[in-house]
Amino acid sequence: PLEERFPKPPLPDKADGIVVLGGGFEGAINLARGGYELNSGGDRMVETAILARRFPQAKVVVSGGNGELFLDGEGDADTAPRLLGALGVAPDRLILENKSR
Repeated sequence: PLEERFPKPPLPDKADGIVVLGGGFEGAINLARGGYELNSGGDRMVETAILARRFPQAKVVVSGGNGELFLDGEGDADTAPRLLGALGVAPDRLILENKSR
């Protein structure tokens, strides 16, 4: 509902940083398999890769620790480098925060 309430703003001409909040990965599956399984919020990670390509000088901040309440899982900031790397985002552009829930 929130996304539908407001129009999508235009992108700026320049960006120094891109911030993506966690919640886009299946932490338990990724911990077990070492992959980057996405959930219904995974579009935020795909959009991050798209923005990183559009703004190649921008740093990418990924926030997201283990949000699993009952199962062990891998935090989004631990999984994101595998997906973003596979999509062409250099590791030296990433700033990872993996303690938040």
